[in-house]
Parts: sequence; C-alpha cells; structure tokens
Amino acid sequence: MTADGRLVASSNFACIESALTGESEAVEKDAQVTFDDEPVLGDQINMVFAGTAVTRGNAHACVTATGMQTEVGKITGLLEGEKKKKPRWTRRWAD
Repeated sequence: MTADGRLVASSNFACIESALTGESEAVEKDAQVTFDDEPVLGDQINMVFAGTAVTRGNAHACVTATGMQTEVGKITGLLEGEKKKKPRWTRRWAD
C-alpha cells in the first residue's frame, strides 16, 4: 500500500501489517465492519495502511491519508523528532 485508506468493498482480503504492528500473520480485512469509536491500529479491520502488503483477495478503498499523514508517516515523524534532539549532556555543555 502507498496510502492509508478506508475499505469500501472487499472480497477475501488480507494484509500483512508487520511494518506497523509487528504482527507477522496476515490480518483479515472487511469493508462491511464499522466501529463506534476508533480502535487501536491493529484492530482496524476496515482500513488499509501505507507500508503494508496485500496477501490475498481484492478490495477498493477511499484514500484517507498520504505521505507524512499516514500512520507510518506519523511514526517516521516521531522518530525524526527524536533524532533532532541533542543528548542531555551535549545540551548542558553547549549552555
């Protein structure tokens, strides 16, 4: 996948989401499922995510996020922010 999206139709559809959740097994996806609230990432079976791979079936999705707004983009942004922070000892020496 190259974007995050909400499934609008699916047939025998599954994805590997290990890049996001660490789960090595394929996750069954279903466009018919709806939620009253937003479940944790690994439980969003009506969504597909950038950086994941389709293992079987077919589906249609409406794109909900691209680039740094995707779930993997948000993780990348957090990691980039951590890289920019100077270690505590270098900040103290620089002051």
